[in-house]
Amino acid sequence: MLLDEPKTELELKLLDICKKVAEDLELAIYDLEYKRSSKPSLLRIYIFNLQTDTATIDDCVRFDEALTPFLEKEEWIPKGITLEVSSPGVYRFLKTPYHFQKALNKMISITTNIRLDQRYPDLPKRFKGIYKLNGKLVEATNEAIALQIDNTTFTINFSEIKKANLELEVGL
Repeated sequence: MLLDEPKTELELKLLDICKKVAEDLELAIYDLEYKRSSKPSLLRIYIFNLQTDTATIDDCVRFDEALTPFLEKEEWIPKGITLEVSSPGVYRFLKTPYHFQKALNKMISITTNIRLDQRYPDLPKRFKGIYKLNGKLVEATNEAIALQIDNTTFTINFSEIKKANLELEVGL
């Protein structure tokens, strides 16, 4: 399943603090990853500016500096946590309905966990047996996306998507 696994109570608390800090800086949270298994534990936060849809190094530094006091003073936050703050990047991953909705009318790349001809038996021959698609995202709901390739539109459920990311649109 593509969608994020449910967050733990700790992750939800961290996300809440991060959202407040981001809002104060006129930024937004794209995603949060907390990896307890790494030594030390790792908190990776992807931020972006709502006007530019990206984050500069200065934005990341400002966010880091504003969040660090919370990480140091809250007793429920694990000690020795490593903080990484980043932009989601040009080829940003798409995991949630929100991510896909932000990418509407843009080129994306997806890898499915099913062959397309299993779902669409009457596909043109060039689409038979493939798992990876590049196309324009024309619709995104809470359950599925619609991807347009040439004159063909595919509806793909989130449960059928293995991974997805934004692609650069190259002009000729």
